[in-house]
Amino acid sequence: WMLCQTVFGLYKLQRDSYRRIRSFTTKSNENITNVHLKPIDLQIAWRKDRNVDLILKMFEKYREQETPSIDHFAIVMKALSDSKRPDETLSLWKDIQQLGLRPNFSVTMMALNAAAATQDISVARSIANSRVRLDSIAYTQLNKVLPIAEILPCIQNDNAIVPDETLIQLLIRKIASSKELSLANTLENILTSKKISVNMEIATSLLKLYTNLKNR
Repeated sequence: WMLCQTVFGLYKLQRDSYRRIRSFTTKSNENITNVHLKPIDLQIAWRKDRNVDLILKMFEKYREQETPSIDHFAIVMKALSDSKRPDETLSLWKDIQQLGLRPNFSVTMMALNAAAATQDISVARSIANSRVRLDSIAYTQLNKVLPIAEILPCIQNDNAIVPDETLIQLLIRKIASSKELSLANTLENILTSKKISVNMEIATSLLKLYTNLKNR
């Protein structure tokens, strides 16, 4: 009996969702008065047809009625990201900022990936200075856009981030390209303050970095 109730509940949830989807895909806005488009409706529509233009149409119609939540934005940005449309992804990110919504990590990463694809320095910089906790993958993306002199202080001041081996090697290569000994010292301070134990490969890279910079 409980299984039957669960199955019926899922059927009703999907049925109601399809009704709302149909309301938001009509040619006019007559049928969407007082119809609340839920994030799951966008998700179901995206999974069903993989039609990003349809998702955008539903989203824009809904925006005419109400202010979307961060979950609405997240699903539309995911559809745009999967469809390789970084400019539109960044446009939604900027809308999120203007509305004062607090982005989660997933939304931030989609915006960061789009910024890396378009080399949008202003967006990358705003993310680097945001309150969202970033991981090594996020900082790797930031390295594609921002100069190393801006990245290192962010990592140094971020108590949550512990750079992984891939990120450390990337930082070493960028410092070598910059030819700035002060940046190498900053990286050493980061590794020491965060109590990061490096493997032999990284230790060798650091030694080579210091040798080359000091012999300039």
